[in-house]
Amino acid sequence: MKKRRVILFIMFIVIILLGNKIYAKYQYIFHLEAFSLSRDASDILYSIEKIPSEENYTNQDVILKIVANKEIEPIEGFMLSEDKRTLTRVIPKNEQNRIVLEDLSGNTKDVSYDITHIDKEPPSIIGIEDGEIYHENRSVDYTDNIGIKDIFIDRYAKDLTLTIETDFYDANWYYGIDVTGNKILARITEHPKNTKYYKYYINNQLMATTEEEQFTFSSLTYGTTYNVLIEAIDESGNILKSASKVVKTKYFSNIVTNRVGDNFTAKISGIDSRVKVEYCALWNETVAPKFFYPTIHPDGTLTIGFDAKDLTGITQKGYYYFQVKFIGEGIEDFLSMNIMFGNYQVNPPFLASSKEIDPYQLTENGYYQIIVTDLAGNRIEKNIQISKQMG
Repeated sequence: MKKRRVILFIMFIVIILLGNKIYAKYQYIFHLEAFSLSRDASDILYSIEKIPSEENYTNQDVILKIVANKEIEPIEGFMLSEDKRTLTRVIPKNEQNRIVLEDLSGNTKDVSYDITHIDKEPPSIIGIEDGEIYHENRSVDYTDNIGIKDIFIDRYAKDLTLTIETDFYDANWYYGIDVTGNKILARITEHPKNTKYYKYYINNQLMATTEEEQFTFSSLTYGTTYNVLIEAIDESGNILKSASKVVKTKYFSNIVTNRVGDNFTAKISGIDSRVKVEYCALWNETVAPKFFYPTIHPDGTLTIGFDAKDLTGITQKGYYYFQVKFIGEGIEDFLSMNIMFGNYQVNPPFLASSKEIDPYQLTENGYYQIIVTDLAGNRIEKNIQISKQMG
């Protein structure tokens, strides 16, 4: 009887174990079936980003980013991010392509992209060769495969040339213009290649850093000597050239001149009370100086008017030299300028500004720097010299 009970107990234990195993088996199968029924069948959504964007042309490689809304499988030629949602590729030239995105559940999505804004081809300058010297006018043309953004032409020099308006060297600058004596206008008339900006000093004090090719030093003292220094600076901050002049301010505040035909007038005002006029004179290479002796008015002005024919006896075309001498106790100063009469004309003084140059016709003697930039930022540069034979 005891033996039978042991056998029944063992059979009971076996039945329990077998029952648990069967239950576990069916439970496991149930879970597998539940997982299979919940498989992700949603669509793959994506966005495309291009860096730089296609709003403008670029001469750089473009970074293409494809960002999905869920994890995707790797694609050859692309880098997949750690979160498995972003594909990245560096594209060096324009291309059209189609790829297939696949998520972890096997869903797929066709993706097409089109890169059309890469341009690494520089523009062309036609009609001149870099480094050449030409002895005649040159006609120039420009081409580019996508379009030209800018044509920069600079007529430069080998040196930096500085003029001071208180010198009154060329009357072309002064007809009907106020010219201040106790201010100094420094003007750059020639600059070296690759000048980006200028530094203007007076008596070793920096007064301005600017791209402008002229600067006015103001609030100066009558009849005082100043040292003016100009530095031409390149893009890296290096000093290319410098030029300096020792300048003495005048003993008057301003002068306004005018010429109509052979009649010339000048009104000088703000004259320092320490000076008086010793004489005025007019002459040229063939006519001896003619002197006249005006006086300064009590209000500190001096008005001079004359007709060239009255002074010389003849009307001649070309330049005359006009001079006023101021004197005082220990003071001697001159106002000197050239005056044109008749129909004789000369070219204005050479100013370095590229704004005065026709980009398609290079006609003036000098050194030229021509830089053309296209819409993608590619550029080409040529440098030539025009040295036309005179005579």
